[in-house]
Amino acid sequence: MNISEEKKVIYHLMQAIMTERRQLTEQYFDLKERLNELSQTNTNVHENNEYSTMRQNHIKKEDIENAKYLLAN
Repeated sequence: MNISEEKKVIYHLMQAIMTERRQLTEQYFDLKERLNELSQTNTNVHENNEYSTMRQNHIKKEDIENAKYLLAN
């Protein structure tokens, strides 16, 4: 493979990566929006379920808040 062909392959791969990244970003924001919708409609139910799940799995609230922060960014 000569340099010109290799450059074409690399550009093609870079374009494919950018396309996939856009799709993943779109999916991420769709999921984030859905979580926000669920939080708004079921805040009280969600908090009660979250607390009981935390107790069952011995999960610290701090760990959940850290996970939420990481997902938000």
